[in-house]
Amino acid sequence: MEALSVEVVDRSPAVVLRLKGEARIDVTALDRQVTRLLAQRSAVVVLDLAGLSFCSSLGMGCIVSLRRSLDRAGCKTRLAALRPDVADAFKRAVILPLFEVFTTVDEALAAPLAPAPAKT
Repeated sequence: MEALSVEVVDRSPAVVLRLKGEARIDVTALDRQVTRLLAQRSAVVVLDLAGLSFCSSLGMGCIVSLRRSLDRAGCKTRLAALRPDVADAFKRAVILPLFEVFTTVDEALAAPLAPAPAKT
């Protein structure tokens, strides 16, 4: 079991969070980034999940919470490079529709910003 680590990469105007290891019970590495990302006021945050080998429901909840916080700040959150088993877990937990999902980080960074959906 490899503990979760998070690397922050500035790709102005976006930020990439590279998640590596297993998001099990200890997700503090990801939690720590929320305040930092909110202060940066980036237009887009891309979660690079290529190195994420497992994601528990707690880890998924943390990712959804991160997305909500960034959304309130006007920042788009995108997922990129999901491993098939992690993508399957996200699909079963019905959280994939909350995100724009891309095959690669470069695709996620190159995609235009879509207008925010109308709030009802």
